[in-house]
Amino acid sequence: MSNHIVPYKGSSDLLNHIPTDAQLLVIGTSPGGCDVARLASAAGLKRVTLVSRNGRLPKVQPFKRDLSLETEVETRIRSLEARAQLQPTGKISLSEVLNEFLDLVNAIAPDFSWEEFLNASPDAIQELENDVQVARRSGANWQKIMLPLGVRTPRIWRLLSDEDRHQFRQKYESCWITHRHGMPLRTAEQILEMLKSGFMRIGALRGTVSERAGIFSVPVCLRPGELQIVEATHVVVATGPNYQCTSESENPLIREIARSGFTESHPLGGFNLEPNSFRLKGRPRVYCIGAMTRGVEFYINAMPVLLQQSTEIVHDLFRRLR
Repeated sequence: MSNHIVPYKGSSDLLNHIPTDAQLLVIGTSPGGCDVARLASAAGLKRVTLVSRNGRLPKVQPFKRDLSLETEVETRIRSLEARAQLQPTGKISLSEVLNEFLDLVNAIAPDFSWEEFLNASPDAIQELENDVQVARRSGANWQKIMLPLGVRTPRIWRLLSDEDRHQFRQKYESCWITHRHGMPLRTAEQILEMLKSGFMRIGALRGTVSERAGIFSVPVCLRPGELQIVEATHVVVATGPNYQCTSESENPLIREIARSGFTESHPLGGFNLEPNSFRLKGRPRVYCIGAMTRGVEFYINAMPVLLQQSTEIVHDLFRRLR
C-alpha cells in the first residue's frame, strides 16, 4: 500500500505527516469518515472530499434518547422468533421482518417515507440541515424504533437465511449504517459548517480509485453537484474493519488460519460457526468473537454486543465443564 493511502484506526495524529496544501480524499462517509474530516480541519488542510457507495452522511442522534418503544420492539422480536420456531428451517423471510417494523413505523410516523429513508437527497447540505433541526427538537419518530433495536439485531439476523442475509447486505446495509450509527448533534453542527464553508465535499462513488504519477482520481457524483473526476494527493480509508477472513487478509493470524484449512470462511465475512454458538465450525474448542463472527452475527462492533458475546461464551464454557 502506498504511504499516501492510509487506513483510519481512530488515531488523532493520522494527518500529522500530510502537508496542509494536500488534496485529501476520504473513503467512507460514516462516523469514521466524519472524524477524519474534523481532524483535517484541525490540521489546517484546505479541503477534504468524503465519498462512499451511497454518499450519505450519518443521521443525527437526537439530543435526548427516547426509549419509550423498548417494550414494543422487544415484543415484536419475540413474535418473530416464535414464528421462526414453527418453520421447518427455523427461519423467516426478510420481507416478514421489514413488514413487522414498517407497520410499527407507520403507526407512530404517518408521514414516514420509505423512499426517502432508502435514498439520499441530491443536496447533502439541505439534508443535514434538516436532520440537525429535527435532532434539536426531539429526533425523528423512526429513531424511537431504531435505537431500541441496537443490541437486539443479532437475534433478528439469526432468523434469516443466508440468501436473505446476502440480500440485506446488498440492498439495505448502507441505509442501515446511515440511520443506525448516527453522529452526535455537536459533530453534525461542525460537519454542516464545513460543508457550508466549502471546506468539505461529499459524494457517491461512481467507479474505482485509480492512481497515476502520484495523483489519485475517482469518478464521484457530488451532493450537491454533478458527476466529476475528483483528484487527490492523499487518501484515507475510513470504511472500518475488514471482515473478510480469507487467505488474502492483512492480519497474519487470520491469513494463516484461512490458508491452513483449519476452518472455513463465511461468504458474508468472518468464519463459519457451529449453529447457535460462537464455536468455530468443526473446531468445538475454539471460540470467535467480534469481527470474526460477521457472517453469522450482524451487529458486532458496539461494546454491549461484545459484552453479550463474551457472556454467551462464558456460559457455554461452564456448561461444557459440568
